[in-house]
Amino acid sequence: MSKIGIASVLAVILFAASTMTAHAASRFPDMDGHWAESYIAQMRNAGVIQGINTPEGTFFYPNRNVSRAEFAAMLTRLLGIDPGRYSLAGNEFIDNAQIPGWARPYVAAMFQRGYITGRATPAGVRFDASSPITRAEAFTVLGRLLTGTPPDSVLHRFSDHEQIPGWARPEIARLVQAGLLTGTADGRLLPLNNITRAESAAILARLAPSLFSLPYTDVEMEEESPFELPELEDPAPPEEEYELPETDLPEIDPEPEPEEEIELEADSPPEE
Repeated sequence: MSKIGIASVLAVILFAASTMTAHAASRFPDMDGHWAESYIAQMRNAGVIQGINTPEGTFFYPNRNVSRAEFAAMLTRLLGIDPGRYSLAGNEFIDNAQIPGWARPYVAAMFQRGYITGRATPAGVRFDASSPITRAEAFTVLGRLLTGTPPDSVLHRFSDHEQIPGWARPEIARLVQAGLLTGTADGRLLPLNNITRAESAAILARLAPSLFSLPYTDVEMEEESPFELPELEDPAPPEEEYELPETDLPEIDPEPEPEEEIELEADSPPEE
């Protein structure tokens, strides 16, 4: 993945953040007043997320779950990776044939780069493209973008930290140490809940500047970032927004795939 691709995405995010008021009309109509509204606007205009077209208009549906295939697509776009350069060989997962055609390049890109693996089962490793991705899985995938080995104790700030699966703890600890995960208002992480579209947009928007600024990023870069990225506002979302374990610029042309099929996912397999 080239730094140029990431730089392009971050440039759009930066410009979007500075022009969101002027372009309020382009926001999804179902996002007015939502705690994640600014994050979603930034990710939409950066081309990372898309809306869902209906006869009444294009909506975001922030509380819907994100599938594993969708999450793979979101992360591929965030990293500026060209999915057209990747393809599945056919033996990566025992359910390869069930991965939708539109999602296969995204899944291949994330799998071959080591960010997304699969779910271990007695029969073999499955990708489960259409299954919702849990918060622990999504955070694990994003934690693989960072390096370092923070102590497990950084997770003890969450009252439900014992629910974090062992295979997910090192990567989630990296996100916590980087200040990218804060949990709910009452101090929980809810790792086993499914991640929603709003939550996915929020964590991706927080992560984007870190791809350049964090000293322990594991993303390959080719040049220094030319952008000075402002710190994103992090409105404290109401706890109910975390119920379940993925600006205004020219409109991004929707991809041929149905939007419902595209969202970020992470790995929950205790395969490692």
